[in-house]
Amino acid sequence: MKIESISIQHFKLFNHLEVSFKHKTLEEVSDQFLILGDNGTGKTTLLQAIALPLALATKQIERVTHFDWRGFLPERFLKWGTPRLQLEVSFVDEEIEATREIAKQWYEAQPDEFKSAHPFIEPSDKRMTQLSLTSNYLQIGQNTPAERFQFQGRYYGQELLFWSEPSVRPPFSKLPGIFWFDQYRNLVSNPGKSHQNIPEGNKAQSFSKQSIDRLRESLLEWKMKQESSLPDSTDKLTTIENHYQKIFSGRSFSGLEIMPSFKSPPAKKRFFVLNDGEHTYDIIEYYRNVRR
Repeated sequence: MKIESISIQHFKLFNHLEVSFKHKTLEEVSDQFLILGDNGTGKTTLLQAIALPLALATKQIERVTHFDWRGFLPERFLKWGTPRLQLEVSFVDEEIEATREIAKQWYEAQPDEFKSAHPFIEPSDKRMTQLSLTSNYLQIGQNTPAERFQFQGRYYGQELLFWSEPSVRPPFSKLPGIFWFDQYRNLVSNPGKSHQNIPEGNKAQSFSKQSIDRLRESLLEWKMKQESSLPDSTDKLTTIENHYQKIFSGRSFSGLEIMPSFKSPPAKKRFFVLNDGEHTYDIIEYYRNVRR
């Protein structure tokens, strides 16, 4: 599975961006790409725009709010209008055949009651499919079951492996999939693991998360004290902002932003947002932009 191109609208710092991954002369898509750019120009955002619809299509996640990439905040997903992510995805014959084979094995392993209520639908054999995510609505081609199932080969394989079906292993490596890693090279796109239990290799990631969360709370506390005109609070936040502006020219602190929480809509979630002159970002979104 290869990404031929992507079109991005109203996603984080991108109002509109189109990227083709085809070689202009050979008209082929390479197996590897190097994305270069200054801090804060959207390298991580581009990768998130690719991974999010693919994670939904491959059933690694069930909804946008489950997208687990440090620096992505679902509460701010609709902040700048209706986001639209459109991918052109290509498959090779080997992937198509392996997906069809594993889908048949998965179906045959289902209870008779399931099979009597759901006739088998073979995954599509299309070599090129358009995948689009508009707000929370995912569309795969014409949204036929066969087109949707074409992306779910690894889901079928994981289900069968969970059921201890050894015959799945040979074609499993041929199935198309999507994976993403954090800045510590830890795999975080693993739907089979509980996000509540942090593996040994992800302790650095957890420490980073805790550090940024503590920094956000401190900045929010100082900002609220500043707005309430309490003594010895203004200078602390102003001093930090002055240093920040010396390093990142043209950027500033926007301060407190309150938005509904996805986990509990009546509840409110607080963000400390930074301004680059055009968009605002919560500190964790901005932190991911300058870390890459």
